[in-house]
Amino acid sequence: MSEQSTLEKIAQGDLSTVVASKPANKARATTYQKEAELEAYLIEQLQAQGYTLLKPATEESLKANLKTQIERLNALTFSDREWARFTQQINPRNATFIDKTRMLQHENSQSFKFDNGDTKNIQLLDKRHIHNNYLQVIQQYPTPGKEHRYDVSILVNGLPLVHIELKKRGVQLKEAFSQIRNYHKTSMDAPGSLFGFVQIFVISNGTQTKYYSNTTASDTSKDSYKFTSFWADKNNEHIGDLQDFIPTFFDKHTLLSLLLYYCVCTSESKLLAMRPYQVVAVEEILKQVVITHHNKNYGKPKNGGFVWHTTGSGKTLTSFKLAQLAGRLDFISKVVFVVDRKDLDHQTMKEYERYQKNSASSNKNTKTLQLQLENPDPSKKTIITTIQKLHKFIKSNPKSSILEQEVLFIFDECHRSQLGKMHADIARAFKKHHFYGFTGTPIFEENCEGKEHAITQERFGRKLHHYTIVHAIQDKNVLPFLMHYCHISTDMELKSEADFCHPKRTAKVVEYILNNFAQVTKGSFNAILACASIEMAKTYYQAFKEYQHPLKTALIYSYSPSDDLEDENNEEADKLLPTDKDFLAQAIQDYNRNFGSNYGIDLFNDYYKDVSQRMKGREIDLLIVVNMFLTGFDAPTCNTLWVDKNLRYHGLLQAFSRTNRPHNSVKSEGNIVCFRLLEENLNDALRLFGQEDSHEIVILGGFEETYAKYKGLVSKLLSTYPLSAFAQYTRSESDQEVFINLYGEILKIRNVLVCFAEFSADKELISPRDLQDYQGHYLDLHERFRGSRESPNKAHQEFDDRCVFEMELVRQVEINIDYILNLIAEGKAEEDILRAIKSSPKMRSKQEVILSFWEFFKQHPSPDIQASFRDYMDRQRKQEFARIIQHYQLQEKLAYDFISKAFKHHNISFKGTQFPTLLPKERASFFSINPEDRPMRNHLKNQVQSVLQAFFDKYHDISTQDWK
Repeated sequence: MSEQSTLEKIAQGDLSTVVASKPANKARATTYQKEAELEAYLIEQLQAQGYTLLKPATEESLKANLKTQIERLNALTFSDREWARFTQQINPRNATFIDKTRMLQHENSQSFKFDNGDTKNIQLLDKRHIHNNYLQVIQQYPTPGKEHRYDVSILVNGLPLVHIELKKRGVQLKEAFSQIRNYHKTSMDAPGSLFGFVQIFVISNGTQTKYYSNTTASDTSKDSYKFTSFWADKNNEHIGDLQDFIPTFFDKHTLLSLLLYYCVCTSESKLLAMRPYQVVAVEEILKQVVITHHNKNYGKPKNGGFVWHTTGSGKTLTSFKLAQLAGRLDFISKVVFVVDRKDLDHQTMKEYERYQKNSASSNKNTKTLQLQLENPDPSKKTIITTIQKLHKFIKSNPKSSILEQEVLFIFDECHRSQLGKMHADIARAFKKHHFYGFTGTPIFEENCEGKEHAITQERFGRKLHHYTIVHAIQDKNVLPFLMHYCHISTDMELKSEADFCHPKRTAKVVEYILNNFAQVTKGSFNAILACASIEMAKTYYQAFKEYQHPLKTALIYSYSPSDDLEDENNEEADKLLPTDKDFLAQAIQDYNRNFGSNYGIDLFNDYYKDVSQRMKGREIDLLIVVNMFLTGFDAPTCNTLWVDKNLRYHGLLQAFSRTNRPHNSVKSEGNIVCFRLLEENLNDALRLFGQEDSHEIVILGGFEETYAKYKGLVSKLLSTYPLSAFAQYTRSESDQEVFINLYGEILKIRNVLVCFAEFSADKELISPRDLQDYQGHYLDLHERFRGSRESPNKAHQEFDDRCVFEMELVRQVEINIDYILNLIAEGKAEEDILRAIKSSPKMRSKQEVILSFWEFFKQHPSPDIQASFRDYMDRQRKQEFARIIQHYQLQEKLAYDFISKAFKHHNISFKGTQFPTLLPKERASFFSINPEDRPMRNHLKNQVQSVLQAFFDKYHDISTQDWK
């Protein structure tokens, strides 16, 4: 079966990768299932689905089987010497799992020269005839050295490409995730290991099952678990139970399609395993394209369609994969991704380049677009352009040959009003067009405001798939919203927009924003202020300038013919009224002074791009806008939208969605602060774009509801774990586990509460002193069960996996060095200083040296404690580092260069070649590739690395960067 016919079979519906609906409820086991029983059930079901069980599962049998399968796939035989050379070619000892991933994802075959001089292309995977790939399963594979046994692995042509880790029912799924991360770190990516080829990991406790890519498994960041995904059916219903997961996800066609079609290895060395809703969208469009081609029924909306995937769900990746697979259809001459703004053209091109270098062509003018459209090279099928350039092309080239060929058009944000006449003209010009749209907020009858907003279904055809904001929040792909409705009290009667713009009112709003900014943004994020008009934006900007405040503010707007969010022009400001243009020019000069830039009103597009980058980098605290930046702008650092304009339907949801991109555990919601009555409009939008229970899922509870939950948790903490007898009530591991998880829940709900203006000091239920003590106990347990770098406590690994420590949230209520120095200057007792140090994860590693300074300061008091502390730390640091160099006989200059760089960049890294050069030259075995030297080499490396890491942790942030 050729790849062409594979796509045709997808179009016929009998080879869909994602099942239409979740399997009907079967009789489920009612007895408690141990891990071994789940494993036996999995193996039995896989064999029933056509997988072959390979026994025994050993390193030798795995290598022998790989030779057999590669020979079978390629219909040839290797001599022993040839096979040794070939395995060295595909699996050299210095190859990382990323190298192996790139080879599998980007290369179709390996060129190999046989001993007789013949050169052949050897396939590891057959991507054109996917059912030629042979699936096997192994269980309980012992790693060399026998330190680990892998539960279940799936081999494709002898290569382990999928690994499954099981836990008994009732155990947290995250425990299996942590175990795989440990495998990945210690054995799977070992030199020459075939398990370095694993692409997809599956974790299951029987009740819940998730999958994720190998780069997620290797990610050591605290939040990497959030990149795991549920499998689902076409209706977005999760398929979690292992009994349902096996016949759907592990269906041979589904698994092979996911591995061979729906994984993307990016230029940033990340493997993206697509989510089921993305796969469905791609296949539904491919299906419709093939049907239209066979029926020769071009140009009718009923033969097109649109995909409704909510903002933030990864539509660009979906469109990239659609373009890539559609480009393999022989009858498709070009795939054109159409945007309606120049900045989105650039942004999409950057994303496509990230997914695959040279995967698409962009264009700066119509002439370049013409050359690209008329280029017959099949490797140059995908083009990204604006609808404006496309419209100019058809007007200038009415007889171009491409107008008679089959072209697939993918319209981004297809709900936008700009499509209008240009869309119709393009449809008439391309005689055999295939039109498909992507949108997060379709236009229905309810939100169709005039002719410019054609109903999406009338323009593109039927809805092919939907994945709403409700689905995205349930899958944790985007965040829920926290609503704040603020009534600004004035003695004015607000009858018109001019009244809302009055300086007296805007001054009060500015005062409110400044008083609450740090609280709502949690001191970690930035915000957008959306204004009803240019006049209002100018008034607000002037009001902020008149206040003395530390916030870095910026202003941007352009001419807009209507109130539509998408109507503003981000390329130039020439159509602005002279007064508006002059005001903006002055604001740009303020911006230049703030950021050392040199933009002017004549370089408006460059200014726009710079503002965009600085918002994403959190260099701008508050951006004042009218319509710009309220659609199509992604900045995970933005968590708050202050709204002083009336928003409805798609405009409302688009604007709100600027705040709900996930970033870290501190960003648990998008904050919407309304200075208008938008509650009814919000409910209307959720009814239209969500489902019956949308409000409960999309909108977090108000202050009273959240505070009541907080009171209940704190009451439980104080009664169950009183500080006066804390040790007595946390003797057992089970009690410690309950405390850790309870305190973590308090941190999470407190992280939401701090956003409310009502959460004032008198609402705190734990005194600052007691909070420090509880936090100190929490961190004690964190250190005990995580273990130090020098001697990790493996005995508590299972306990550690069950407990989730919310360290990023702890840091939100962190004690800093200034606070501790104030305690010392005030002559506080050692007990108070220790309490403060122990409550801070950052200060704990500095306890010894801070207490040393405390003793010094008592003997040598100074009116400038900051300078005294800084000088003392610099002396201590230099003396201690000199002792480290002497003790380990490090290369002095190289060691100083290494540590100086770490302090300068606020990060110590042991990757690359710089770190090994610090070791003494006579220890040449450190660089040896002789296996006998490896234990000594690793011991020395680990010892020096641990000492330098501890040194950096101790002095970073409390001493100067200068090492002269």
